[in-house]
Amino acid sequence: MGGRRRRSARARGRPERHRGAGLALVQTGQALARFAASLGFGAAWTFWGARPALAVAAALLAGAVLLCVRLRPAGAALDAGPEEGPDAEPVAAAP
Repeated sequence: MGGRRRRSARARGRPERHRGAGLALVQTGQALARFAASLGFGAAWTFWGARPALAVAAALLAGAVLLCVRLRPAGAALDAGPEEGPDAEPVAAAP
């Protein structure tokens, strides 16, 4: 995996010392969302029982997948080939 990796458009203009803080903020948000989801699922399991809680969780997951497919850009490929994956050749920097 030699070579440079592509960075997001927002990351290019940020000083290196601020990128770590941004990643930490994103990861903190993800951890809080997972914690809230686990509390919600635990509450559903406690109040409704196992079968209804799992059914609601499966329905919400299916709805989230459908929403992601619906919000997907029109020309987006279904799978990233080697030219877009982590082993992609580095892209030349713009002048």
